[in-house]
Amino acid sequence: MIQDVIRTLHGQFRQTDIKIQFDCPKDLKIVSIPGGLEQILTNLLMNSLIHGFKEGKDAGAINIVAQLDKNNLLLEYSDTGRGIAVENLTKIWEPFFTTNRVQGGSGLGMYICYNVVESQLNGKITCESTLGKGVRFKIKIPVK
Repeated sequence: MIQDVIRTLHGQFRQTDIKIQFDCPKDLKIVSIPGGLEQILTNLLMNSLIHGFKEGKDAGAINIVAQLDKNNLLLEYSDTGRGIAVENLTKIWEPFFTTNRVQGGSGLGMYICYNVVESQLNGKITCESTLGKGVRFKIKIPVK
């Protein structure tokens, strides 16, 4: 699934100097709501491209790690982009919050991620960031 999302977005990242790496056990299999994880990863990747790496003008790296811990899928997503200002960290989950409205940002990407994780998948999502040093999202989703 992670590879599929990365392949789908390949055209967006092709002309950039952004390296996407992922670490996921080949035998990791879960049953989940179709499309939920794909939507989350798509939004995170596009936010990194647009906000973290200035529409792909900046070089950097995105790292995705997935692992199973007992009955939880742990997904960690990080990038080495511009990061999020501390005053905006609590606002990113709000609908229509964007720092990119002038260029057409809707402010729904992180709101959608939050709702998919918390409401549809009964999980938790957190964000850590230091301005100028990137961002890290930690997602924990119960699975069977």
